[in-house]
Amino acid sequence: MPHIFITLFVSLPTILVARSPHGSCVAPVLLQKQQALNDHIVLSSASSKEQSFQQQQQEVSATSVGIQPSVNVDSTEVDAEHFGASKTIDKDEAEVKSLLKGGLESEMNFCLPSPSQAFVDVVQGNATNIDTVLLDMTNAFNNSEVLDILVTAITMDGAYVEGAGFWASLGENTATHLVLQLDRVRSVIDIFQPPTSIRTSDLQSQEEVALGVGDGWLDVLALLPCPPKMDQKVVIDASQLVSRMFYTNVLDSFASYRIVAAEAYPQNFDVTVEYLSVPAPVILGFSVVMLPSRPMKPRVADDRLLYFTTDFMDVGYHQADSHTLPSEAVDRQMSVIWRWDLAKLPNRTIRMHVDPTVPLRWQMWVKEGIEAWNEAFVPMRQPATVRAVLPSDDDWPQDYNLADARFNAIYWSLSDEISSEGDAQVDPRTGEILKADIRMGSGWVWAWLSELDLLAANATHEDRLALLGQGVKMARPPRYSTRHRRKLGSWQSQHPRKPTKIQSSKGTDGQVSSAAQTPEQGVHGAHAGPLLLSMSQPLTASQLEVLMGEGLRSVVMHEMGHILGLRHNFKGSTAISQTCLQNRSCTGVHSLSASIMDYVPMNLPEPGHDPNSVHIFPPTIGAYDKLAIRFGYTEPSELPFETFSKLDAILEEAKAFDVCYDADESGEDPFCMAEDLSEDPVAFHEQRLKRIAHSQAELHKRYVQADGPWRNYGKSLRSLLREASFAGRSLVGWVGGIRNSYAHRGAVWNASKARQPVPLQMQRRALEALLKIMRPDAAGLLPPAEALPFAVTGQEDSLRSLDLVRLSEKLIKELLDLLLSSKRLLQVRKQELLLKQNRLSDGILGGFHLDLNHPQSSAALTAEMSLQLEFVRGMTALYRNEDLPASLEAQLLLQLRQLRRDTGAAELRLRQALATANSKEWPTLLEVHVTVLNRELASALCGKGENCKDAKSGVPRMTSAALVLVLGSAFRWLW
Repeated sequence: MPHIFITLFVSLPTILVARSPHGSCVAPVLLQKQQALNDHIVLSSASSKEQSFQQQQQEVSATSVGIQPSVNVDSTEVDAEHFGASKTIDKDEAEVKSLLKGGLESEMNFCLPSPSQAFVDVVQGNATNIDTVLLDMTNAFNNSEVLDILVTAITMDGAYVEGAGFWASLGENTATHLVLQLDRVRSVIDIFQPPTSIRTSDLQSQEEVALGVGDGWLDVLALLPCPPKMDQKVVIDASQLVSRMFYTNVLDSFASYRIVAAEAYPQNFDVTVEYLSVPAPVILGFSVVMLPSRPMKPRVADDRLLYFTTDFMDVGYHQADSHTLPSEAVDRQMSVIWRWDLAKLPNRTIRMHVDPTVPLRWQMWVKEGIEAWNEAFVPMRQPATVRAVLPSDDDWPQDYNLADARFNAIYWSLSDEISSEGDAQVDPRTGEILKADIRMGSGWVWAWLSELDLLAANATHEDRLALLGQGVKMARPPRYSTRHRRKLGSWQSQHPRKPTKIQSSKGTDGQVSSAAQTPEQGVHGAHAGPLLLSMSQPLTASQLEVLMGEGLRSVVMHEMGHILGLRHNFKGSTAISQTCLQNRSCTGVHSLSASIMDYVPMNLPEPGHDPNSVHIFPPTIGAYDKLAIRFGYTEPSELPFETFSKLDAILEEAKAFDVCYDADESGEDPFCMAEDLSEDPVAFHEQRLKRIAHSQAELHKRYVQADGPWRNYGKSLRSLLREASFAGRSLVGWVGGIRNSYAHRGAVWNASKARQPVPLQMQRRALEALLKIMRPDAAGLLPPAEALPFAVTGQEDSLRSLDLVRLSEKLIKELLDLLLSSKRLLQVRKQELLLKQNRLSDGILGGFHLDLNHPQSSAALTAEMSLQLEFVRGMTALYRNEDLPASLEAQLLLQLRQLRRDTGAAELRLRQALATANSKEWPTLLEVHVTVLNRELASALCGKGENCKDAKSGVPRMTSAALVLVLGSAFRWLW
């Protein structure tokens, strides 16, 4: 007997459909309680398995775009041919009506009194549609008709698109401050996003501010009606909030959504939604938390101890204090620091939950990194202020959820970035931190092992890839472009708008927005190279795991500092001497930097020394960090004067530390620079160049393991050149550098200086190091001759020879472009006023002694020729710059004239020597090179009105065609 399926559809003529701001149709909202009429009832004589299958085939999702069931409810005819028989089913109309009535009545349950104590009670779905959420906000509006909330949107699941990369990574988040105002007369809730950057504490300016900035009205939500006896209930359909992503604007657009979960908690509620966006679905978790009814007392920031701040203008007339000019007290700019209100926390403890995504092997290291900050709270008699909670702990919360505002968390995020990020959700009124999370990128271990392979190679362990805890191959950005950038999280962090491309298994070039493109990049898991060149024995697996754990602990300490409110301080490393860095006992006390909020590279041991003689990664927080915590978390006294005195004493201690902001990094102050070490960073870069040369000399023997492909050697060779490039670009900043200070004026007006030039000797050393890098072969930055037959690179399905000449030329041009720029020369002139002498710029412009009498055409000569030609081109390009100040133009003209005399004289000597020998051979490469230099100089000088005749040399100028022939023949002969 054939199986017969009968499906009845009931439709409703009126359905309100909300649309996203971009016009995409989303789930039906408002009056959606009658959506039951869109659902179907399946009556079947088939088996339960077949019935379930038929339901899946017939079901229509409430969130599907443009699909609405349109079946005539009066029809009971079923296509007889489709089922192989003719049959008419009489519909039991009473039964259908009963089902519909029961569904509608069940949706009126929201009007009944709720026993929940949550500030908002959440009801997800109903008998008719699971993709609806009703919010019972009666408790929230019990005491007031105005409610301040903070909405956090966090990516609950990474979205990876094959061939395109990560569209969204786990944990990316943003937050929005909203004000909800209940209007019972209109039966609505008005939504506002109040402006926070303009405020007033001046009573007489309140009307001016209120009318001037507006109220930030965004939207209105209709209350769902309840019977008269229950009309005090405040219930809304949240579909409008969901369709607008709670006004967080995380996604540009989406086609549809489905609600995954909705939960209510005492102080917040969470809604998890999957949005069908392009190119991939994204799951967002929204956590809505009440802002404190009793705002924290804010603490004014000070630029000598760096905290994240909430900044605003306090409009109006205010009384100036002893530290403020009268004009600054009018419409004053205010900054209050971000910090936790410990008095509101259970046991005055900041609990950080180590999410299960953190691999088990690293969890104890993460815990140590979090709790390392307790040392800073000891002077305040709070030695257990910070606590890490592991999934294995007895008090691990059973209802833990990453999106829940009750839980601060640190979690692992699969990403193609080498990054970590600390994010704090903050009360914008006071700077109080309400929730904080740390997102750790998965690439840290890979990055450290790669750097050790290059700069400290020789101890090999073939099983080290197991440490990485993942089996995928992913491209990493070029080493010199990322430098382990730990991205700073903020209250208004932005969600990425487009995917980041990563390398496929076949080696398609990776692309990162901040990274320069390179033909090939290191592939995760491609090789297992040597480690620690100076060691006689390889590291064991356990030793290597400990080393990586120490590195992760240091990164967690850094991010935990952000969670406590601290900003970066890239001058922290300048407080530690080079001698201390090589003494484990010293760094055990003082660490590698006075601030863990600095970015420091690995502190590798001197060649030949035991790696255990030093701390490779920072072992603890620094002295500056402890002082900054005291400033932010010292409890206020009942008497304001006592609080002021305590904080003033702390700021007096801050004079011992130098600080700088992120905006200062890589500016005119070279002491404010990431990825350097010691009180003498120039010495650090000099030592690093020696290490690179030492590694380059041995790399071809030890980097590629037995039976490994030689292309790995080519990749590592290029990586070392990029390390040299990074060192060179860092050294450029020391030429003309000025050391700025955030120190305040003391009782004696000139006791502290706001700026002073970098010592001239350091500048000269930096310039000398730069000149060495720009002669890479002589500096040992290129591979030895015996390694040249192995210098190939490529991917699994391609191979090519490395062009070392081109790589050298690229390195030279890159550094000369930075050194011979108008920006750098203007910086040199600025600091020369402080040095009270004007010789350094002459040293830069005349710093190359062109050896124009070299007797042979050799590889070394061609490298020197490249340097000379790029130098002359840089000088002439600078001279043609119309914006160049007259004083610098005069210096350039003097140097260019001297260079032209030198090249002209050299050209004349070569011509005379050729005539004396009565040779009819083609000109030598050196002769052609000198001619090219002379033409470059003549072209620049003639363009500015100089005499273009070669009166001094008496040598007729070559025509362009002849020069091309000469150059072509010379290069053919050379190669």
